[in-house]
Amino acid sequence: MATERERQARERRAQTEREKASPRITRPGSAPPREPQRPDDTNPATSAAAPATPAVAVQAPTTGQTVDQSCADSSNFLTRDFCRVRACRNPAMAGDPVCVRFREMEATNRSRAAQ
Repeated sequence: MATERERQARERRAQTEREKASPRITRPGSAPPREPQRPDDTNPATSAAAPATPAVAVQAPTTGQTVDQSCADSSNFLTRDFCRVRACRNPAMAGDPVCVRFREMEATNRSRAAQ
């Protein structure tokens, strides 16, 4: 039982270290992640005033690919459409013909549903 607890504690520490080492990736426009509070930070008199540093938003590099090119390796038609929908959420892809067609289909479906 004690060895199981020790193993779990080691795994938690390793996970924490991996999280600290990995860069934080946020979506543009999203709020920076909140830092966890530690029990010793609850007393303002004993904690040092450290300036808050916002997380840097990391964007995927622009490859110049179209939506069809970026989703060409999808295994079947269903996953390909999911990939296309996900790619069309990117504002840089708003003018892509696939994204324009998806928006037109969505508008048609909404107008049918409203009738």
